Amino acid sequence: ALRIAPDDATAELARAELLRRREDVDGALASWRKGFAGGADDFDSRIACGRALLATGDADGAIAQWQAAKACWPACTEVDSAPELLLARLHRQRGDDAAALAETKAYCRRSARALAPRDELATAARAAGEFAEAVGWYTECNRIDPFHRELHVRLGEAFTAQGRLADAAREFEVAAAVQQEFDRRFVLGSAERPDEGSDRAERADLWLRAARLRHGLGDVERAIALLERIGRDGADTPSAQPARDLLLEWRRK
Repeated sequence: ALRIAPDDATAELARAELLRRREDVDGALASWRKGFAGGADDFDSRIACGRALLATGDADGAIAQWQAAKACWPACTEVDSAPELLLARLHRQRGDDAAALAETKAYCRRSARALAPRDELATAARAAGEFAEAVGWYTECNRIDPFHRELHVRLGEAFTAQGRLADAAREFEVAAAVQQEFDRRFVLGSAERPDEGSDRAERADLWLRAARLRHGLGDVERAIALLERIGRDGADTPSAQPARDLLLEWRRK
């Protein structure tokens, strides 16, 4: 094609991809630049060119390419190649957290199934003391996949910070209900699976936290039931003695 039409911009982008696969980075960059300058445009070419530029140390050039990629495929939700997520990662590496969060939010507004980016936004909001925003993101995370015990715990803590204690107690109880064999931390291999004793201790602690909240809300019957469950299923955990002490105290009242 280039022998027939040496200035064909689209063919130049195809040539750039061939050169990239041959690991001829300089040749690929020259062809991408020529193709873009000639008026051709293509999402995959912009993404690949940005990655190549970043690998050479040209972060500003990568940003420009990924910004241009947005116009090529505005509805892209591919986690590995979404321009917003690539930009967010790069901005974060450069210390520009505000720009990183803005790009991540833009992506999440378009993708209803993106759990990890929402978790990042929730964590950032929580660290900034923006608990209402954190609750929103954590709630969306748990709707996408309810089998993340830690995400229920974080949502419960955000509810607590807001003073929404009934909602917090519910989330701690839900977190305890997530069985270890279904917990995505271990199913997906992002964390090492603890032994059975550690799992019991974690669940007992969650029941204890929920019991204190329930009692403070006046739901004494539910609070006592949670303490009794610790006695049955977590008798060998650090939460067992506090649970026994509270049972004695609350039953006297």
